[in-house]
Amino acid sequence: MGLLVLTALGIGFLAGYSSQPATRLLGQSIAAYAKGKNENQAAIDKGNVPKLWQAGDRGQGMVVAVIDSGIQPHQDLRLRDPGSVKISKAAAQQKIAQKGYGRYVNAKIPFAYDYTTNSNQATEPDEASSFHGEHVAGIIAANGPATKKQREYVVGVAPEAQLLDLRVSDMIGDETKNDVARAIYDAVDLGADVINISLGVSAPNQSSADEEQAAVQYAIAHGVFVALAAGNAGHSASIYTRNPLAETNAIQTAYQAVNSGTLTDPGVSPNAMTVAAENSERGSQAEMAPFSSWGPTPTFGLKPDVAAPGMGINSTWQNNSYSALSGTSMASPYVAGAAALVLQRLKQVQPDLTGSQLVMTAKNMLMNSAVPIKDANYADKYHVSPRRQGAGQINVAAAAGLQVTAKDSTTGIASESLGLIGHQKSFKLTLTNHGTKPVSYTFNGYEGPMTEIRDKKNGGRVHDIPLKGATLSADQNQVTVAPGQSREVVFNLTISPTVNKNQVVEGFLQFKADQAGQAISVPYLAYYGDPTQEQIIDSPAFMTTSIFHGGYLVDNTYTPLGISDQASLSAYVNGHADRTNWQTIVDKIHPARVAFSPNGDGRQDVVMPFVFAKQSLANVTARIVNDQGRVVRVIDQEPDTDKSVAGDDGNLDLSTSFNMRQNPNALQWDGRYVDQKTGRSIVAPNGRYHYQLVTTNYNQGADKQQLVSYPLEVDNQSPRAFGVVYNAKTGRLAGRFSDRGAGFTSISEGILKVAGHQFGVRLTRRATLKGTFNDRLNQAARAWLQKHSAKLQLTDIAGNQISVPVRHEKTATTSQVAAGTLNQVPQFRWLRYGTGKDASSTYVEISNQKSFVIAGRVPKNVSDLTAFAKDTANNKIVKGKVYPKTGIVTFKFHFGKTGYETIRGWSQLSEKKFGAYSKSTAPLIVISRAPGAIPLQKIKRTVPKLSSNKQAAKKITTVFGTPIPSGHKPSQLTNRTTPSKGIKFSQLRDNAATYLNRTNSAAIYDSHSEMLTINGRVNKPKQQKLVILATPNENDPSNQVTLSKNGRFSFKVPFKPTEQRGVGYDLYTRVKAKNGHYQWQKQRGVLEIYLDVVTPTLDVTATSNGNQVAFKGSANDNVAGVKVYVNENNLFSQSKAAGFNQHTADQPLNPYPAYQLDQTYALNAGANHFTIKAVDQVGNVTTKTFSIAGQ
Repeated sequence: MGLLVLTALGIGFLAGYSSQPATRLLGQSIAAYAKGKNENQAAIDKGNVPKLWQAGDRGQGMVVAVIDSGIQPHQDLRLRDPGSVKISKAAAQQKIAQKGYGRYVNAKIPFAYDYTTNSNQATEPDEASSFHGEHVAGIIAANGPATKKQREYVVGVAPEAQLLDLRVSDMIGDETKNDVARAIYDAVDLGADVINISLGVSAPNQSSADEEQAAVQYAIAHGVFVALAAGNAGHSASIYTRNPLAETNAIQTAYQAVNSGTLTDPGVSPNAMTVAAENSERGSQAEMAPFSSWGPTPTFGLKPDVAAPGMGINSTWQNNSYSALSGTSMASPYVAGAAALVLQRLKQVQPDLTGSQLVMTAKNMLMNSAVPIKDANYADKYHVSPRRQGAGQINVAAAAGLQVTAKDSTTGIASESLGLIGHQKSFKLTLTNHGTKPVSYTFNGYEGPMTEIRDKKNGGRVHDIPLKGATLSADQNQVTVAPGQSREVVFNLTISPTVNKNQVVEGFLQFKADQAGQAISVPYLAYYGDPTQEQIIDSPAFMTTSIFHGGYLVDNTYTPLGISDQASLSAYVNGHADRTNWQTIVDKIHPARVAFSPNGDGRQDVVMPFVFAKQSLANVTARIVNDQGRVVRVIDQEPDTDKSVAGDDGNLDLSTSFNMRQNPNALQWDGRYVDQKTGRSIVAPNGRYHYQLVTTNYNQGADKQQLVSYPLEVDNQSPRAFGVVYNAKTGRLAGRFSDRGAGFTSISEGILKVAGHQFGVRLTRRATLKGTFNDRLNQAARAWLQKHSAKLQLTDIAGNQISVPVRHEKTATTSQVAAGTLNQVPQFRWLRYGTGKDASSTYVEISNQKSFVIAGRVPKNVSDLTAFAKDTANNKIVKGKVYPKTGIVTFKFHFGKTGYETIRGWSQLSEKKFGAYSKSTAPLIVISRAPGAIPLQKIKRTVPKLSSNKQAAKKITTVFGTPIPSGHKPSQLTNRTTPSKGIKFSQLRDNAATYLNRTNSAAIYDSHSEMLTINGRVNKPKQQKLVILATPNENDPSNQVTLSKNGRFSFKVPFKPTEQRGVGYDLYTRVKAKNGHYQWQKQRGVLEIYLDVVTPTLDVTATSNGNQVAFKGSANDNVAGVKVYVNENNLFSQSKAAGFNQHTADQPLNPYPAYQLDQTYALNAGANHFTIKAVDQVGNVTTKTFSIAGQ
């Protein structure tokens, strides 16, 4: 999950709860809300909020829960009339006493609690978690005054509303679904009218069993309005490509996606209000924010629901300051505030509305009154897709004054999700008059049914145009709805057989009213065709149809298989930066050469797919098939996987799915399978196999299941080398090589090992199984060989390795080779251009010329040093010409269309380890064409001094092997952070998740007393104090941990036998301040614990006739997510979206049905052994074994 500001991918939630009718403060001065004073006034005006303020509706008596990163008291977070509050101090303290946690902050924030660490005190945001929640709170309910002393202030949408500070995002920066759900249930209990959650994760389908979605629906059922931020991922096809100028997470796309959705969880919740971001920086003009996430849901449910201001939004920030942020995180709280105002009005005019009826009426009013936005990028200005804007731009005052709502007759939602359709689709809309006067409407279908196209001339920008051959008609074009009555209108969507299948059909239904301010519209969406016909897993990188440039097999270091061994590949890519990179080298993969060696030597022992999925999937099965077509291993089944979209620094592959965070390597094959004759795991014999993925779509269709297959060779045969001889006179190393398995390629190199140094030896210019080599070694290698013996190491494509001694050939005379400059590190600086104060190494203006040569400085007389420069506009890399004697390097570049070039330069040297390189820093220089400037060659150049070798060594970076793909770096796995300094825990992971089962918790958990023992050690017990939150009050003496003389501690905290939650701690260390005084320095941390000591249930019977055996039975677990294996073949994996905690007594902890086992296996003659296991999320295992004789 993540906070939903522009720089992060996430989503927002808004849930609102019913309350007693509030008293309107009629006649109260509204001078503080005067136009032009509020820093957020432009956004307030855009949503037409002031009219409600002027009518007296400012959120009095309403409560909005902010489920976010915390709220810090702020001068603008205040109430004008504390007497109008819904939650008094006494009422809040009563609830706090009842719950046993939380604290009262002030009249504006009557309840605060940190769910991540279960702390009453740590409820305010900080630098680690960001002040995202503070900003969100201000958008909802800031109430800044206009005074002479305070020129800057902010007023939110519902300034008189109270706020509940429910913190779920703390130092880890990534909330858990359990914490979000707990906060939602608490918000209901505390009496919130609205909840805002600008957070989210994954790209899920709608599911009533999902922990967060179930909590959202619970809130709605209890009269809570729920709005959720859509996300900041743009269109799903807006991904990284090899075009460096292409935008990502926007509306420029790389392909025509069947499903454009990038909505996260719980933003897909059907009855919640999912909010898109509108470009509020355009003033009165309407335009969508480019980053705003698109719908639909994986099964084509129409989302988002509405758009609100979300760009450049000014709001409250830390320490009584202000900040402007962009994101659907800002749009969602805007709607949260709007919902509070509409609910306030509804409770006054329709007091009989309660529960979900109240919520859905408010939601539909906001949607029906929204104004559909037209596409500002095109002259025809057709409407922006409802998959992007929902019902349109919010109009809060119009929503509050709307008398008639229109909703789908089945779902009760003010949008039409028609799903998959054929040539004709009928649907019904119900118009209900909640007012006191009849209203007459005339139906208008706007432009008629629309569809999406890609504008290839503008970077694949997507936009809507009318769909020729599609019509929409109503059974009545005029309808009058009497007060308290409902009327039903039937629509018929017709698609001509001439229309190409497999495209969206969408638009808006408009109803013009006979009264001002009563017009309503309803967005609709259908998919004409079969979405399962899209190729779900993208083509391999070496095929021209590849979009994501993945689709290949890798080892555990992410090295692509089928090119060469890891070290050779690293040397080739890192040493030829001007020719290739890790994104393009995969084009050289040859399917027939993909091999690995599962022999336990630590090199290419496992294989896994690096693939990209164009749709979110119900299930993915990974299996191995031998060359006879028999399945020898079902590695894994993963339910509810995410589609691939653009991440922070690259596209996110299948294994980054949120559902796989617990085990991102679940799709790895270790080259083993169970031998049915012995029941033991064995290494697969050498030979050809296929790694296959079977995908199951959420949607029904002809290709609901698809199969992709990747050829693979198991090769455990080591290569051989013969007659390896070094000739000192010629400086050449020669010999022969051969291999019985995968062989070698033109990139493969042998490694000469001498005196702790490694040097590459060219073996062959083509793929081969055997050959001879005769390679002249570089100066450094020849120098080391003068006095030292050496060995040659060969590694084949599969990772098998052999090492042989190098024989020195005796020669009559041997010339001595200078060793060159040893232990020199690379450095790089641009030359300074110009004279005096105008001289610069960062910016140079030159005459209007097509090309130029720019120079840099590198260390002198360093053999094998290379230098490169990169044009950051197009990512083109140029290799420099190095002049060793002067330490000057030059690069030639050509100007592009912009008239300026931003260039980054660096130098590099090979390390002692072959394939590894040390790189210098890479400073930037901008070369700009300017009228009247002189040619670059005539500008005075000054050669800069370099740092000492020792100083430069501190700044170099070392690269080896494949970079960690996007989404796989520890910093991107945001359910963890760096462990705290000065403390270590036993058995529990610090600032990360720990999964405890019956076995691994036996020594630290007592299920009778329900106490968990936390053991560990601090580094400096005399200077340290430790507090572990067994109770929510950090100041509770019982939370003080006793430290032994050597720093060890053992402390008990209450924990249920099945529970997930964070246990917070505070580590205080006595340090000397700058003023010489000692003070206590505080570190906060959390132990996120998943505990379950209940083993899965497994009932199995076996029936054999001598030729085959049939197993029948069932398996399940108290917690969702059980897996069932037969001889290590994963037959079934249950969805684990329901979580570990039972939030309400009437909801089962595991809502999924038991797996029904029904498998038949052929028997071998003699003994046959079967092990059937049920394994839960934390590793509890229930096992049944069967030994059956075959005839």
